Amino acid sequence: MQKETPASGLTLVLNAAEERLMLALGHAAQGSGESGAQVLFAQEWRAAGQGAELLAPTLDYSLKALGLRPGCIDKIALVNGPGSFTGLRLCALSAAALARCLAARQAAIPYLPLLAAAALEGLALPHGREEGQLWALTHARRGLVHAQGFAAGPGLSPLCGPLVLNLEEAAALLRGSCGPKRILGSGVNRNRDFFRTALADDGQTQILPAEQAQPAPAFLLRYALRLPDSAYAGEDIEPLYLRASEAEENLPRAAQGSGQEAERTRARLALLLQRKIS
Repeated sequence: MQKETPASGLTLVLNAAEERLMLALGHAAQGSGESGAQVLFAQEWRAAGQGAELLAPTLDYSLKALGLRPGCIDKIALVNGPGSFTGLRLCALSAAALARCLAARQAAIPYLPLLAAAALEGLALPHGREEGQLWALTHARRGLVHAQGFAAGPGLSPLCGPLVLNLEEAAALLRGSCGPKRILGSGVNRNRDFFRTALADDGQTQILPAEQAQPAPAFLLRYALRLPDSAYAGEDIEPLYLRASEAEENLPRAAQGSGQEAERTRARLALLLQRKIS
């Protein structure tokens, strides 16, 4: 017997923190408690920087194929970073526009805890077992990573806030962290030789497989559905940036090259970045 698709109360999840743009639509599976989700539609592309051309048409197509109206979406969760400046801004603007059209509430999903939670689920630890630490390291730019550590099992407890570190700083932090550790993410994948060498004498660090560098869309939806109802609100979600973009760092040189005053140009940029959709 085919289950009915609810005509309201659906959750939409967006992620463009890294190379892949992800979209998932669904609702909690009946009788599954906090662990299950009924995925109605999920899609991902290796095109995070071109999401404006993909998100709206894909969402429109999926709703029509399911026989649903856009108003069935009452919650929108988006990964707010740290990650790609273009991708994070795309998701924030898309979610803000959709929320206004649908009168939906929005919630933020921090990316590094999301990665660690996906890895912990993949490890399938026995219930209640303590299993050292999980460190999520994502690519920030050449020679830099975003990093956050968590005590793993049962659940996840942050060991620190999200950091932006160069590779040597990241390796030193890992070497100085006592106990068994697992590390994962695009920051590890892009620098596997470095971390293998830098942590070779550590003896307590395991580099997880490359495919665990990004969560699947279905996990995104499950994670969003586990958020408390209070996490969803009427305010827009701000992207989490841990460093200045290359455009901001190169602004003085670019301004001088075009005959502009660097300070006035920087102030103008700051004003534009603070504006919100009204």
